[in-house]
Amino acid sequence: MGARRHTGKSRSSGGNGGPEALEPSVFLERLDGHWRAWIDGGENGNHAPVVGWVVLDDRRGHWERLGLGGLLRLEKAVHERVLDQLEPGDFAMAVPERATAVLLSPDQGGREFGQWAAETMRAVNGELFDWEDQTVAASVSIGLCAFSSALREAEKALLEAARVAEGITARGGNRSKLHQPESPVPDERASAILKALLEAIKSDKLTVVYQPLFSVNDDNDQIYQMLPRMVAADGKLIAASEFVPHAAARGMLPALDHWMLGRALQELKARSGKDAGFRVFLIQSPALIDDPKFLAWLAEQLAPAPHLAGRLVLEFGIGDLQTRLKHVRTVLAELRKLGLGICIGGVHEAVPEELLLEHLPADYLRMAPDFVKRLLAHENVSLHYQQFVPRARAAERKTIVPMLEDAGSVARIWQMDVDLIQGNFIQDPLEQPEA
Repeated sequence: MGARRHTGKSRSSGGNGGPEALEPSVFLERLDGHWRAWIDGGENGNHAPVVGWVVLDDRRGHWERLGLGGLLRLEKAVHERVLDQLEPGDFAMAVPERATAVLLSPDQGGREFGQWAAETMRAVNGELFDWEDQTVAASVSIGLCAFSSALREAEKALLEAARVAEGITARGGNRSKLHQPESPVPDERASAILKALLEAIKSDKLTVVYQPLFSVNDDNDQIYQMLPRMVAADGKLIAASEFVPHAAARGMLPALDHWMLGRALQELKARSGKDAGFRVFLIQSPALIDDPKFLAWLAEQLAPAPHLAGRLVLEFGIGDLQTRLKHVRTVLAELRKLGLGICIGGVHEAVPEELLLEHLPADYLRMAPDFVKRLLAHENVSLHYQQFVPRARAAERKTIVPMLEDAGSVARIWQMDVDLIQGNFIQDPLEQPEA
């Protein structure tokens, strides 16, 4: 089928008084405003706004054929055609060298967003881009995602739309898809678990187990990770993996963190004056970073026995830290000033080394849970780790390799340069630390 010619002189952004392209900060601010208005309005699924991600197909090919200048001109022209398809109440943002992001407002009649995508694709695909020196045919892929309480924030919807669009263009492109996230169905078991967890925290009936961390360098210290457990009606222990995700979704992790810190300090006080080599690791949510009152409470607990802080290591996930970099370094530095150890968990090769070794105060770096599996499957992961360890040591960070669950992974890790190892194959969690 032939394509009509287009002069490439479509209106400039907002030139006809219609929807315009916004600066990123303004786009995101308006997007968040629409999300909050939708939430406040009762999360009406029939009239939920939709976000879109429009990408140019075969971008690499266009670059090779047109050169970078021609590619940028084409992307600008595609962006303008997308703007031409917007209606009052919609708005857009150009994502440089990537895509056009849009918000499509619903109307009371039930706007057909799939039809909008089809018409936008025809507007781009149906006419050639014709300049004095070049004539180009192009197509786009469009991912759409409706607002949904399952996503919890507007940017999650935009991320889903981008994921859909990028997936389409990777498979050849020139299509669109509307993603409708499923709202979470009330889970009776999850509700029962959360109710039991809240009761256990209030009544001090949670329990803990201790999983050893073993030093590969003949360090004789006793090092354990304290893990929370709930006690089921039959007396069996319920693993943290069964209730922590539900607690996180309901904002209950700060309460769990508070309880675990109190329990760890009790354990350390009971060993005061003996077992000088006894240390405890505790995984923490970002509550200590986000809540100054929580940090003040911890400092108050440590004030009568400041020497206990040197036996306690608090672990924070790298993902939680990366989203809080503006003030996280100050808080981590304050924790270290109190004498506490700091561990950064979930480390993988994509995390910038400068962040881990220069900008975030830390004593330990725990590799991601899937690190061993990827290490065994990909030689480049092993090579990257072996190059990283000397730099970590020079920066006074020890590395921890967790999740050693079989003989093969233990044998492979034992050949490598590592400080601490941990996993059920080596030793299951214990109800009490070894004497």
